[in-house]
Amino acid sequence: MQPSPLLTLGLTALLLTVSGTARAADQFAGKAYYYGDPHAHTGLSHDGWSSDLGDGCPPEGECGAFAEVFHIATDNGLDWVVLSDHVNGMYATTPAEFATLLDTSVNASGLSDLLVIPGVEDWFASGGVEIGHKNLLLFGAPEVLADLDLSDVQPNGDSTVEVGACPAIPAWMDGLTAAFGPALLIPHHPMVENPMPTDWSCNAGAYEPAVEMFSSWGTGLGWDRDFDTPSTLVESGAVDVAMDPDGYDLHLGFLAGTDGHSTLPGDLCKPVGGGRVNTGGLTMAVVAEGTPFDRTALYDAIRLHRTIATSGPRIPLSVFASDTHGDTWSLGQDIALPAGDSLTIGVQVPESDAHVITGVWLVTPDGDLPLSPTAADTWSRNLADDALPVWGYLAVQIDGSALDLCDDADDTDEEWEWASPSWMGRVDHDWDADGLSFDDGDCDDADPTVTTCAQRRTCGCAASPTQAWQPQLGALALISWALVHRRRRITGERR
Repeated sequence: MQPSPLLTLGLTALLLTVSGTARAADQFAGKAYYYGDPHAHTGLSHDGWSSDLGDGCPPEGECGAFAEVFHIATDNGLDWVVLSDHVNGMYATTPAEFATLLDTSVNASGLSDLLVIPGVEDWFASGGVEIGHKNLLLFGAPEVLADLDLSDVQPNGDSTVEVGACPAIPAWMDGLTAAFGPALLIPHHPMVENPMPTDWSCNAGAYEPAVEMFSSWGTGLGWDRDFDTPSTLVESGAVDVAMDPDGYDLHLGFLAGTDGHSTLPGDLCKPVGGGRVNTGGLTMAVVAEGTPFDRTALYDAIRLHRTIATSGPRIPLSVFASDTHGDTWSLGQDIALPAGDSLTIGVQVPESDAHVITGVWLVTPDGDLPLSPTAADTWSRNLADDALPVWGYLAVQIDGSALDLCDDADDTDEEWEWASPSWMGRVDHDWDADGLSFDDGDCDDADPTVTTCAQRRTCGCAASPTQAWQPQLGALALISWALVHRRRRITGERR
């Protein structure tokens, strides 16, 4: 299936005309919320459809034109999009089709107000066993990415899916990023039996900081979630399993996409078909208000877990946490809590949206904890010293019947937004080896020159302890945490 000459000639006009569309980001509580679809297919995937490519639209159903794909994205209210057509396996593009996809995405990322991230979908197997589908998102400079060949984005340099041992995946990513700049792998439909679940033992480490945990295939959170749960599921692929602190203990942020195959990025109105649960979701990338929204900002938002997955609603969530001394954390930040302190965690929404919120839970590996309303637009919960979970994420239930949403093909009006998790641990060490720990009164345990504070709460340092050293935590510090609390079963109302 080759792109038509008219289509190729029309791409330049498409890229120039789409640039006038303004982004529709929401501003709330000092943050900007950018809505995107990280997983959209066109007819360049051989299981996809575009009205102006080869096979046209499916016999029953609608599809969009490849030449208008970015107009469609902006009409659907997207601020960013990833076109992620197949590049290996039975539905792989040809070299000529990949060249068209790459040229379209790379040029759009420089000319359009719609942020376009070049991407593809890769299929992986090890030892003859399928281990998952992952989207490859490419964040390098357009002039560098323009030199990509189809073989560069194929793990084996061809259309085969077998990668051998799992370490071959990060090794391939090492070479790819060295040549073409930052890139991420995002596993998706993680617990769907067909096409395939994710094998979490083949996680590629830092290259896989997030998971597409909701799409047209339904939720991938866990087998006991009662919202859009796939009918044919494999429990071992669930995100709950991936993040189990006694198991794989993977630290994953949350994304949602459509995984639609009809050149309709961001479209949550048209049924997908093929046994799928619904029409998919979207991802909010959250950045500081006033920060330019570009490839770097989106890369950081995904890598640092500053993302919110939504089944359809577009309600900004301001996630917050604080301890008894006034140290604060926000969306995606790992929480280092001094021994003896309690934690208050919560979420605020715009007051105009508060009436559609029907419940908020802190989901932990030990159970779901309901939050209580503390204001018209705010819900929170205090975690005592013995109730600090290893991780937690906020799940916000929404009355879809009160919103102007499309019918997403399920049988309820229930909708959800899921904030990316935070990992939590107690801190009682002298991290900077200056002779004082948090408990001793060191208000800046990232700076060994700060040794004069008699008490944390009155030390008068310019930065709070968490603010000072939080950005330096990283993977090494997380591994070094001494979790002095005992894990206990947390009982609470489940949804």
